[in-house]
Amino acid sequence: MGQRGGQGRAAGWLVATVMMVASVTGCGQGAAVAPSDATVTGRVDVPWGASDAGNDAATDAADVSTRLPCPEGWVASEHGGCGPAVLLCAPDVGAAEGACVGSDPTSPATVRDPDGVEGTAFYRLPDGGIGGAWSTPWDCPRGWTNAPEGHCRPTLRDDCPRYSGPLPDGTCTPTDESRCPPGGFPEVPPEAAGQRVVYVRQMATLTPDGSMRAPYPDLNQAVAAEPEAEWFLLYPGYYPVGFSVRHPMHILGGCAANVQLTGTTATQLFLLDGPAIRLDLRGVSLSGGSHTIFARNRAEATLRSCVLSQARYNAIESNDGARVEAVDSMFDDLHSASMGHHAIAGEGGHITLRRSSFPGTAYISVIAENAGATALVENVAIRGTRATTVQATDGATLTLRQASIRGQTTIAVVLASNTHAEIEDLAIRDTSVVAIDGVRNGGIGVREGCSLVGRRISVDNASGSGLSVLGRETTATVDQLFVRSVRGYPGGFGGSGFGVEQFSRASLRRAQIFDTADIGINVAMFGALDVRDTLVHRVVPQGSGLFGIGMAVTLLGSIDARRVLIEQASMMGIGAVGLPERVTRLVDLNAVAGRTVDPRARIALEDVIVRDARPLERYPAAGIITGVAGFITGRRVSVDQQPGLGIAISDFGYDTDAALAGGVRSGLLRQDQVATLRVLLGPVLDGPSTATFDGVFVRGIHRWRIGYEPSTPDRPLDDLGAYSFYTGPRCTFTATDVTLDGSPSAEIGLASLGATTLHRGVIARHTGCAATLNNTNGSASITLDSITLSGNGRDATCADDTVPAVRLPLSPN
Repeated sequence: MGQRGGQGRAAGWLVATVMMVASVTGCGQGAAVAPSDATVTGRVDVPWGASDAGNDAATDAADVSTRLPCPEGWVASEHGGCGPAVLLCAPDVGAAEGACVGSDPTSPATVRDPDGVEGTAFYRLPDGGIGGAWSTPWDCPRGWTNAPEGHCRPTLRDDCPRYSGPLPDGTCTPTDESRCPPGGFPEVPPEAAGQRVVYVRQMATLTPDGSMRAPYPDLNQAVAAEPEAEWFLLYPGYYPVGFSVRHPMHILGGCAANVQLTGTTATQLFLLDGPAIRLDLRGVSLSGGSHTIFARNRAEATLRSCVLSQARYNAIESNDGARVEAVDSMFDDLHSASMGHHAIAGEGGHITLRRSSFPGTAYISVIAENAGATALVENVAIRGTRATTVQATDGATLTLRQASIRGQTTIAVVLASNTHAEIEDLAIRDTSVVAIDGVRNGGIGVREGCSLVGRRISVDNASGSGLSVLGRETTATVDQLFVRSVRGYPGGFGGSGFGVEQFSRASLRRAQIFDTADIGINVAMFGALDVRDTLVHRVVPQGSGLFGIGMAVTLLGSIDARRVLIEQASMMGIGAVGLPERVTRLVDLNAVAGRTVDPRARIALEDVIVRDARPLERYPAAGIITGVAGFITGRRVSVDQQPGLGIAISDFGYDTDAALAGGVRSGLLRQDQVATLRVLLGPVLDGPSTATFDGVFVRGIHRWRIGYEPSTPDRPLDDLGAYSFYTGPRCTFTATDVTLDGSPSAEIGLASLGATTLHRGVIARHTGCAATLNNTNGSASITLDSITLSGNGRDATCADDTVPAVRLPLSPN
């Protein structure tokens, strides 16, 4: 999905959530606890002594010798069942007495996944928060510093002398007046010993012979008069230039602050054409010209301690095997009418930029385009530009290391059309702009057919997305990513911290995503993401939008998540929406996609915690929720301190008219297509969801509003209570080693309108029934095997409609 997908996606989630909540309230909190409720006859296996009298669960769980074993990394809860040691093993957080002996939740422990990848188990931080592999401070380059969150910050000085610019390591380019030699002329370098050295001094009056005593008054004259000379030393002054370099040439000034080479916009300052051509520029300022350096056909140029400015088109351009290197240099503003770039490598061209500063404006600062082009950019500070700041496209290769990009720009780094990039130690900051409708904004964009390998990347204060990956055959592998303060698009379009869309694939390790508008991690349109050892913290709605989602498959795709912590997501921690059944029956997805595809939203979770939600004022929150055609598998999954719903496996279905209207508003559909699609799709778009968990801990589900008023059309959700778990119509949920702890105010432990099977565990401390069924659709069932119902308002399975068939098998014990 593109930027335009945000509004339609938001409309779908909103309508779907409203309808799902309406179905939940059918088995609602009031009905389940009323005296007239039918208690389903049958035997509930209670292997360690629960009763149906509503006694305190702590008493029921006193006999720890009969407890079932807890999953790895989990400990026994004081009220029965098991939960993660990192949540329970601290003072007054709920572990059973003695359960934490030998388990130190404050010490990081290395774990190894089946594929050999190492990570860090969750652990308690000194401030009481939860840490993981993302908590380890990054190893920063020299001169950079660790931010409080652990990522690396460049040290950009704001007091660099005139004619110099800041570098990320805290130094300035050696181009200021302090570098100027006291005698005016630069010293003859050792490599020029024994060769003809020509001196040039502006307005020299003696008949020139090129000596220091009788220098040439003009560089063009000196070059013409000395066709065999290679070394030219310049006295401070202004020298018009504009010529083709015919043989190897070295032009040296004492310092860029007082030696300026100038030209007109009609010609290049220096044209290099041919494999034998070499140009060496040192300590000069280069101003004007159509191009400062234009190199082609395997020519080579090197610039050291130079200042480049006011080129009409591109300051540096390299094509056809040519190589241009700029070191210790500063790139100032291009010509005010320029739509050009500071440095560009065209087809077969190569540019290298090291220890250089780019404080000037340009359309694009650095670009490599077309097959064979390469750009190596290292230890640079670049100001945001009018379009993209750094770009590689059409088969080029980009290497970006120890770089800072700061200031407004459309996208800081873009890879497009079959390019490859390696990025290490990149800090992007304050690039946020008012996004243009139809244009993707963000920190880094990886597009069709491209590949990215990245490490230690930070994006702070951006628009649109922190890092987005999209397009067929597009891949990204990123280790150590920090994203903070990502805004969405105007008109309600949402943003994302990390996005994977349109058949692309990505791997994300040791990431921190803070304060994102709309979605922390988003996968859509057959994207696939493997994410591990990652924190998503505080996701809020975009502008006047409706929700914030920690991690989601918003329309088709897959997520494999291990050791992921999601905190303070305002509407849902984890969400999944696949393709409605009717669409899959009408459309041959494999033919459309050109490959075998799965129409479901697939999410695999292992050691995942969702906690401490911050709901919106008018809408509830859900810890983990599937919508249309969601498919979730999980091992050791926890939802802690969540208002509204803990886990909801749903086929909520959303209104077709609402979805089509959202598609028209977002530009995905035309109005004249709506009538036909309404007939084809039917009134409701739906598709059953399935979940299978091994190790589930839900605790602290509470009402999302206190003293709420009766439902009205304007306030449709005000009567929603609090449920630890919900299975929707036609949906299937199967779990082993289950703990549903309803304290402080969850009303129902398990509400099932679909098929629910729980094996081993406890449902405890809910104010209403431990479990309740609504069999209106005729397919609801509950299977409880070795489940204790303890300390609930009613330790029973209740029903608020006709009594369904409830299977309560006896334990083999």
